[in-house]
Amino acid sequence: MNKTDLSAKYIELLEIAYDGKRNRDFEIVTAELFKKVYGLQSILLGGGRKPDAIVFTDKFGFIIDTKAYGEGYSKSISQADEMIRYIEDNKRRDINRNPTEWWIDFDPIIPQNQFYFMWVSSKFVGRFQEQLDYTASQTSTNGGALNVEQLLLGADAVLKGILDANTLPLYMKNKEIEFIS
Repeated sequence: MNKTDLSAKYIELLEIAYDGKRNRDFEIVTAELFKKVYGLQSILLGGGRKPDAIVFTDKFGFIIDTKAYGEGYSKSISQADEMIRYIEDNKRRDINRNPTEWWIDFDPIIPQNQFYFMWVSSKFVGRFQEQLDYTASQTSTNGGALNVEQLLLGADAVLKGILDANTLPLYMKNKEIEFIS
């Protein structure tokens, strides 16, 4: 990474993302990065039957699942099914389906067709693309995968005025996101 004004706290994500014992730290710092650097609303959730975080404006929302994996994150049908449940919970917003009501923190004026899913991890390996395709096809919702390096490059680009965080939905094409090549 070239010279950046990102805080060392965020650069540390390059290490945290590869340490499975620090998954909660990865969730916390990623959610904070979306809030303080990308300038988006961000709420850390986590725990049973809730995504790790939600990130949003009054125009769009992201359901975020973070994965700190030393060797990278590969396809996991159980993780795909979990994301599908989050997406469906948000669409239905039924307290009987999920009494945690985690979705109430989203801005209520976000159009229903402007919600997206996103995995954030150290890197994506193996047949992860199949997980993106499966999740999108099962929910009719677009999403993406953001590796930690691109997360930080994107944050740096936001700081430098190269990337407008309000354009993030344009990157939700059911593939790995590349802000800067």
